[in-house]
Amino acid sequence: MTLRFLVLGDSLAFGTGAASPQHTLGARLGRVLQDAGRTVELHVVAVPGATSLDLAAQVRRAPAADVALLVVGANDITHQVPPAQ
Repeated sequence: MTLRFLVLGDSLAFGTGAASPQHTLGARLGRVLQDAGRTVELHVVAVPGATSLDLAAQVRRAPAADVALLVVGANDITHQVPPAQ
């Protein structure tokens, strides 16, 4: 059975700064799951510059998933997003 692995969030989740697509966070974690014997289908809907306010839109456009990784928060700090939002 294929494990549908979804990555949501900001530029770190997207893979900005990775030396190659194989070095992104999602790809690396996907390989760990594959090494453990799982067949993995990776979907990345993360967007560079996203804040926590953008997550609802990412969830709406995301395909169904069995497991999701959420990496967000750095842009909330740099954009001074109030915690109440």
